[in-house]
Amino acid sequence: MKNTKRIDKWRFWPVFILAFNYIANVSIIGLIVPIYFDRIGVSSILIAVISAGTTITYIFSPILLNKLSERWHRKSSIIIAMGGTSIAQLMFFFTLQPIPFLLARIIEGFFMGFFWTNIQSSISDNIHHDHKKLTVLYNLSWNTGSLFGFVFGAIISLNFNDISLLFIISPIFIFINFFIAIFTFKEPKKINTNSNLKDSINNEKNRELVQINNKDYNRQESKYEFNEISFPLIYPILLIIIFCFTRGVIGLVFPLKSEFLNFEVYLIYIANFFLGLSQSISMTLASFLSLNNLKKINKFTIPSLAILFSLMGLNSDYIIFIILFVFIGCCIGVMYGLTLKLILSLNMKNNTSKYSSGFESFIGLNFLITAIISGFVIEISLDLMFYILFILFLAMAIIIIILVNKKIKFSK
Repeated sequence: MKNTKRIDKWRFWPVFILAFNYIANVSIIGLIVPIYFDRIGVSSILIAVISAGTTITYIFSPILLNKLSERWHRKSSIIIAMGGTSIAQLMFFFTLQPIPFLLARIIEGFFMGFFWTNIQSSISDNIHHDHKKLTVLYNLSWNTGSLFGFVFGAIISLNFNDISLLFIISPIFIFINFFIAIFTFKEPKKINTNSNLKDSINNEKNRELVQINNKDYNRQESKYEFNEISFPLIYPILLIIIFCFTRGVIGLVFPLKSEFLNFEVYLIYIANFFLGLSQSISMTLASFLSLNNLKKINKFTIPSLAILFSLMGLNSDYIIFIILFVFIGCCIGVMYGLTLKLILSLNMKNNTSKYSSGFESFIGLNFLITAIISGFVIEISLDLMFYILFILFLAMAIIIIILVNKKIKFSK
């Protein structure tokens, strides 16, 4: 059982820091992009393309680079991702002109294809891990990173008039990640394909079960939840679309509407902090719920999102925006928590990481589509995109409730 013990000592904390720092960087830059380029007179369509710059290449890079990731291992791939992203963001120190900035974001999007897929797959590689626990910690890492990024952005924008300073400071998080990837990230021990080791682990688990340990029972229950489920692929696809359209529209349209309403920049970061906080709490709670319970909750979250977005369009009061953001965060937190569970279960059932890479590429595609549509729509009206989401989400809720739910089997 020597190998089993070694596997148990796999370090997760570098994964936590890598996800935390990357999302902190994304949160800082993401909100300031539409505001900064709007202030220097860039058209709304170009602002939309710049905002979604990383997704232009991220649409295909996770799938394209998946085979290389499998060949080069997780550690090498993450080092390449952080090295390439560091080089791309060095551009911020030389110029913030729209076209060079867009090119830097496109380059970053390509290298991101090495990052998130390998981070997620490092969790699902080893069947001896407590996947439920690591999924909770993984969700916590990037959610807390997002919250930290919003607080950091609020503090800097409150104390300095020049918001371009945020573009200079935020790459530091990526530079730190580069060294974390090199010196502390540990290659996970993938034993799914090693039948002898797998058998020895299962035998050891059976001996432990004889001792009637409740923790062992919960682990077996978690393993059942990940491996003995049945659902049409359209289900997580629809959930991803809803999640991406929600975050994409809020990330682009809300900052521009806030500028129109003369909200201070730090207030925009604070509002998004409350969105991220409620999302983080609900996503963490979702990690402890069974898939069957999450399925039931989702019957209400999607119609609720539709109503909340109609109110986003009608509202102009800052406090009400924060209240709406809290409820929106609760809805999409549950939705993303469920989606991630489904994707990781597909990885483990099929001994592959292709579902994670496809998942990330599809996220990139949806963020790009959201940005392009929003760019054209906000030329007509800033609020029109909120009403479009109202109609779209109601339609998706009907499709899921009537056509998809009856084909889903999560529990006995």
